[in-house]
Amino acid sequence: MNRSGILITQLKDSKKMTEKNHTAAIESAQPVFDKKLMTEMAWKSPLNTKDKIIMLAMIHLADDNGICSASYQLLATRCGYTEKTVTKRAIIQLVENGYLKVKPGVCKYGQHTPNSYTVTMGV
Repeated sequence: MNRSGILITQLKDSKKMTEKNHTAAIESAQPVFDKKLMTEMAWKSPLNTKDKIIMLAMIHLADDNGICSASYQLLATRCGYTEKTVTKRAIIQLVENGYLKVKPGVCKYGQHTPNSYTVTMGV
């Protein structure tokens, strides 16, 4: 087999593996966090304006699993509120009302990592 024949065979094998990997990934994939759906739910929720804005920011900053690890400072900056408004009132209300689940951050070597929140929207 000449050199071009070997490359063509390798490309075909590579394509087959890619298709298998893609199919396996789809079949084993966890449900993906649907930001559009969660945003729509937040807009329709009975939350007050401040809580709703913070909730929308957290949905926007969440990863594909619905986990938001944004710091209070980042949330406050994005929403135009003080950190106190974000931390003392809104986050507590959102957790208590089931819109968020909290996983406390950790302190390592004097550095504190932000809490992470799973956006649930009461579901």
